[in-house]
Amino acid sequence: MQIVRHKCKTLSGTDSHGACCNPYHLERGTCRDNIDDKIVDGDSKSTQGSKSHLSKYTENQMKRAWSLKSQHPQKKRAEMFGVSISAIKQLDTGWTWTHVTGLQNRHKIQTLKRRKLNK
Repeated sequence: MQIVRHKCKTLSGTDSHGACCNPYHLERGTCRDNIDDKIVDGDSKSTQGSKSHLSKYTENQMKRAWSLKSQHPQKKRAEMFGVSISAIKQLDTGWTWTHVTGLQNRHKIQTLKRRKLNK
């Protein structure tokens, strides 16, 4: 589904001039594009971890699973915490739950930036 997206950083109205209303700052895109932009721009704090409506896990589960990384393989940790192996892999690589692990997945950010540039 296509939506109209706003490219300008002043949309939030945090600058001294208020919210931007320039029609040249509009573009077509998808909800996924908006989410990717938030990640690339570092604006995704409000939807991290269990605050996301898509989250199935809690920060405590993932913190504990992360703390046992050196002691147990991914499959064992997934079983211990009732999460998928995929969730543990994403945790370990920094693809998700970076606010818990302190990791920053440069590959993810670079991939999203490339997608953005290729449009």
